[in-house]
Amino acid sequence: MDQLHIAICDDEIEDLSQALDLVKIYDKSNQLQITTFLRAADLLEKVTQYSFVLLDIEMEPPSGFDIAKALISEDNAPTIIFTTKSNAYALKGYGIAIRYLQKPLMYESLSEALDIAIADATAHRLTIQVDSVLHTVRSIYRNIWSLRKRTYSSPNFSPTNTFKRDNGKTSQGLFCAYS
Repeated sequence: MDQLHIAICDDEIEDLSQALDLVKIYDKSNQLQITTFLRAADLLEKVTQYSFVLLDIEMEPPSGFDIAKALISEDNAPTIIFTTKSNAYALKGYGIAIRYLQKPLMYESLSEALDIAIADATAHRLTIQVDSVLHTVRSIYRNIWSLRKRTYSSPNFSPTNTFKRDNGKTSQGLFCAYS
């Protein structure tokens, strides 16, 4: 597995330190490159593309919730894990975050959320070949599994298809792999 970039953002230094310590305990093989932020706005200003983000919701404006909405609108949207002391945001965060963890963080629940985030960050890649060039695309849709199932179950599915390009030319395409 390539090294994954993770951001941890919390405006309370004790909570940030606890999250960082737990992630380091989880990351026994040193596969995670971890960056921490005390301000949500700093997270958006950073150029790095993160695989996933542990994000406190209740912060000085912009809130973690506002930052999460901005992050998931990007092409290579990171997986979001919300952390907060309040359970008032659980329904509001539905559809944005894969997990909602209540503070103080417990290793078991964080470990489970990180397992899911890593699987999400590494599994949603589609490799296709068009005109003898391989392209790997990270799905921005979380339901690519249903796309894969529809493709394979379609009676018209053929591993090699001809695609019509915008410029009118045709290209041969081969479905190579889904991992």
